[in-house]
Amino acid sequence: GAGGRGARGQSMPGLREESAPGARAGPCAGLEENAFRLEKGAVRASYDEWAETYDEDSEKRLGFASPAECVRVAARHARGADDVLDAGCGTGLLADLMARGGWAPARLRGFDLSPQMLDRARPKGRYHRLDELDMTQLPWPYADGAFELVVCNGVLIYIEEPQVMEEFCRVVRPGGLVVLMLRHDGFPTFAAAIDRLQQEGRWRLVERTADTRNFSAIEENDPAGQVFFNIYVFQCLR
Repeated sequence: GAGGRGARGQSMPGLREESAPGARAGPCAGLEENAFRLEKGAVRASYDEWAETYDEDSEKRLGFASPAECVRVAARHARGADDVLDAGCGTGLLADLMARGGWAPARLRGFDLSPQMLDRARPKGRYHRLDELDMTQLPWPYADGAFELVVCNGVLIYIEEPQVMEEFCRVVRPGGLVVLMLRHDGFPTFAAAIDRLQQEGRWRLVERTADTRNFSAIEENDPAGQVFFNIYVFQCLR
């Protein structure tokens, strides 16, 4: 999904040489050629353009590994959660994966920066409500403790404002969970804020998954093949 307006992008410049002829055509190709580095203000337009083929590209073209891992980890810790927020939900890929696993939260809400991505998510009927929202515009329009679980995958690499960590914590009720996918090259933006929330007793780290390569359809010797992520699970304490 495209949750915010930030300039930092994903480094995914190349695919295997044996890709089918014409495989680089389409909106995804332009993002790949620029290593998914986007100027401020360009995230919405880029993801609007990509929306139509995003799901297929993520699975088949890029081998985007983190969505399934994010859902797997969230389900293990919070499968019974009824009030769930998908932050930067895009086309609803996480909701699709939840449904494939037989998980349908009673009240699943999502938000994204890109209206075209939301237009792809809406007909799937998996969300109780979808909002067009810039993650960096705080506070989010949700009450304190509104959710039992917040999941966020593939968005934070675009965000330069570490204070969004406090917002994740604010909208989750005590005892609830925040499940975040963080790439190694994006983690430093949020490290101090994450540590501060732990030191203040606002949340505690429950799990950090093993280092995992994010784009399995891209050659390991390609720069994008060296992009790694972890899923972090935090329990909100107050």
